[in-house]
Amino acid sequence: MEYHPKGKISPGISCDIKFTFFPQLNEDIFSEFTIVAETGRISYPIVCTFRKTILRCDKSRINFEGIIFGESKKARLTIRNEGSLPSQYSLVTPESSSNRLASTSEQLKIIDNLTFERKGDISGNTEKTLWFEYEPH
Repeated sequence: MEYHPKGKISPGISCDIKFTFFPQLNEDIFSEFTIVAETGRISYPIVCTFRKTILRCDKSRINFEGIIFGESKKARLTIRNEGSLPSQYSLVTPESSSNRLASTSEQLKIIDNLTFERKGDISGNTEKTLWFEYEPH
């Protein structure tokens, strides 16, 4: 914190206080800066957060209802990185997970007819649209 007092501050006058944050740990800091004046205490929130990845999807299910044999249908899924740190992602399907035995043969048949990007990169504070194409045959 940097503050150079110039004596008493008269009503209607302001002064600058400079805060510089040097992160030492990978943890968020939520605190407050309190000024005590003759009229009472004034508190200002201080929030210092470290860079992180926060991935969110716009839907929890991709729906291919109403498609018949021989047709194809596309659906989209938007992945959003609300953090500032870039990240890699990979989509895990029942066929690629260690729980393959728990998947039904119907689920595996659907995945065999599904085309999509399984891995990728996403920058911080951006979103990426993934397209899934389902073509039963």
